[in-house]
Amino acid sequence: MKKIFMIGYMHTKNDKRVERSVKALEKEFEVKLQYLEKSNGLINDRQNLGIYLQRSVKKNILSRKVDSFLLLRQYDRKILAEVVNGDYDILYIHGVSIFYPLKFFRIAKKRGKKIVFDMHEYYPQDYLSYIKKPFSLIKEFIYEKLIFKNQLKLSDMVISVSRGISQHIYSKNLYEKRIYYLPNYASEYTPEKEERKKEKSICFAGGTSRSLNSVLPLLKALSEKGFSVKIIGTHIQGFESLGFLPYPKMMDKISESMFSLIAYDFNPKMTEFAHSMPNKFFDSICAGTPVVVDKRFLSMASEVEKYGIGTVIDIRNISQSISSFMKNSQKLEYESILKHISVYRDDFIWNREKEEKYLNELTKQLNMEEKR
Repeated sequence: MKKIFMIGYMHTKNDKRVERSVKALEKEFEVKLQYLEKSNGLINDRQNLGIYLQRSVKKNILSRKVDSFLLLRQYDRKILAEVVNGDYDILYIHGVSIFYPLKFFRIAKKRGKKIVFDMHEYYPQDYLSYIKKPFSLIKEFIYEKLIFKNQLKLSDMVISVSRGISQHIYSKNLYEKRIYYLPNYASEYTPEKEERKKEKSICFAGGTSRSLNSVLPLLKALSEKGFSVKIIGTHIQGFESLGFLPYPKMMDKISESMFSLIAYDFNPKMTEFAHSMPNKFFDSICAGTPVVVDKRFLSMASEVEKYGIGTVIDIRNISQSISSFMKNSQKLEYESILKHISVYRDDFIWNREKEEKYLNELTKQLNMEEKR
């Protein structure tokens, strides 16, 4: 049986996308997963490489930054050691190393290993994302031409969460081969609720480190129109949060609401945000709840309009957004959206058919068909 070393990098063991790929690939391969361990220590056995990233506690800002730099380098070196010395046939990359963004690829290729690059983000923008303009533009250009292009070139299979990001890569001539589209499908359905049983509420689900300043005025305006607001997994000033919930409970809460809002502050020129396809988009549809998407999310807005599964708004135009909400809250309009969700929601869930297609594509692109 062929062996896979899977780099989750900063993703935890139960990250939905990472865990899903492990469970699927374990049916055909022996998988060893590297992941971020939450408790102090190191787990290293045949199936797990759990690495704890120690946080600096030094009070002096400069000392803390230097200490954090050294601790992160230690973290990356532990993964590097497995890439250099580990027993594997395929290197499967879910997250890119800060210190060795290209080295992992080069070493694996030099050792004659196959490489699968599963892109969660658009890394030229995501890498060291705290850098501000104009230096961020220089960083992005250098990363694209000297690192990212070579990461793609060295990979035997490239996977992306977004067709929009894939098209952006093609438009910049960074890669010529086919990128496999594998979005963040929902894990399960929630039994459909009749329209009359839906609460007059707006759900905002999922954690985000982005600013939510543009979201607040809309939620307040909707609250004044009689909509209650459910916040799940994050905190928004002035509204009570339900906190993080287990997946089935979260899905149930989303299913109770009339709409699920997806919006936050970002620069629309940032490809990784404009073409993002987050978990909560797919989860909302499979919970049977129409999505309301800010039009600057180009990929999600396109899906909403294509399938008729929600509403596209300009969150910066409050009056127009409220008008769209009220129109689609009317019985006939709302029932039409729910009907579209019922018809198309199989396209938004992870199931056996999609898993089999994923495994077939991977074995094909890695030239391992004879092993199946």
